[in-house]
Amino acid sequence: MPAKEFLEIEQLAGKLDIPVSALIRGWVLAALAEERGTSLRDAIDRVAAEADRLRRIAERKDIA
Repeated sequence: MPAKEFLEIEQLAGKLDIPVSALIRGWVLAALAEERGTSLRDAIDRVAAEADRLRRIAERKDIA
């Protein structure tokens, strides 16, 4: 991935207060949901749950 585009993704993830990996995962899941015909809401819920899990892990590591 070109550095410029990755920087834009990092900035967007920072604004949304989520890890870059969760943002990209969300985009991938949304695309898969569209391809499969599954609910985009279900994909969003999965990404939100994963982002919450990652935040909890990050908070524990900040304390340690």
